[in-house]
Formats: sequence, C-alpha cells, structure tokens
Amino acid sequence: MGNVSDITAAKRRQDPVLNCGAAVSTKTMEEFLKSSQESSKFWEKIVYPAMFAFIVLALYGFFLIYSLTSDMRRIAMSFDPEMTAHMATMTKSVDALTADIASMTQQVRLMSSNIQNISTKMAALDNLTPMLGELQSMDTSLGDMNTSVSGLDRSVYGLGGSVEQMSRDTYRMQHDMHKVGKPLGFFNKFMP
Repeated sequence: MGNVSDITAAKRRQDPVLNCGAAVSTKTMEEFLKSSQESSKFWEKIVYPAMFAFIVLALYGFFLIYSLTSDMRRIAMSFDPEMTAHMATMTKSVDALTADIASMTQQVRLMSSNIQNISTKMAALDNLTPMLGELQSMDTSLGDMNTSVSGLDRSVYGLGGSVEQMSRDTYRMQHDMHKVGKPLGFFNKFMP
C-alpha cells in the first residue's frame, strides 16, 4: 500500500491544491475562471443591449400612457356639461323618428296593396277591345242621331214660325169676326 500513497504524494507536489475545503486543483480553477470570463463576456453582449432596449421601451410606454391620459383629460374637459339633457332630448327624437318610420312603413305597405289592386284592374281593362268596337259603333250612331236632332231642331224652328203665323192669322180672324159680329148682332135683333 505504500506505492499508492507515494503516487498521491507525488501528485500533490506537482499539482498544488487550493485549501478551500474541496480538493480542486489550481489548473482546474484557472480553467473554470477563464470559461466564466468568456461566458460573462458573451452574456454582456446580450444582456446590456437587452437592458438598454427595455429601458427605451419602458420610457416610450410611459410617454404613450402620459399622452393617452392627457388626451382623455382634454376630451373629458371638452364634454358639454348639459350632455345628459341633450342625450335625453336626442333619445326622445330618435323614438319619435322610429314611430314615424313605422307609420311610413305601414303607409308604404298600404300604397303597395293599392297599386297591386290598380294593376289588377288595369289588366282587366286590357280585355275591353270588343267594347271599344261597340263604342265606335255607338259613336257613329250618336253622330247620326245628332244629325237627326239637328233636322228635328230645324223642323221645330220651322214649326215655331208656322205657329206664329197661325197665331197672327187667328188674331186677324178674331179681329175680322169682331167686325163682322156687329152687323150680325144687328141682324140678330130682327130675327125671331
């Protein structure tokens, strides 16, 4: 067993061991420190720019929130203090408009129904072609009748002239009878 202890003792002399409670050689510690430094340089390249970007974004976010709150404050200040009354009036107007639109809709439906009835009646009027022929025939008959009435009118006018002539003749006859009546009255006295 003496050989094993001699080998360890020789190793201890060649590789000095740090006295930190754990058996770590200086070479191992140097390698660890070197890799830690390399690792920290790598992380410095990533972490510092990321922290800078985070700070810039945080400041921009603060600016946006500040702008938003100031805009909201301006909007709140620009609101009309009597907006509630105006909104109530507007609500009433919208209700009245809704009622008017409902009434108009009903009127349009009624008008549509009436137009359909008129359309049906107009379609029925298309079947009046035979009646048109009869109306033309009636028109011709009325023209003939008008001619006959005109002739009758002339005849009545002529008859009026004749009646007037007869009236004059009757008046003369009466007058003549009156003249003749006096001598006849005289002869009547002599007659029994």
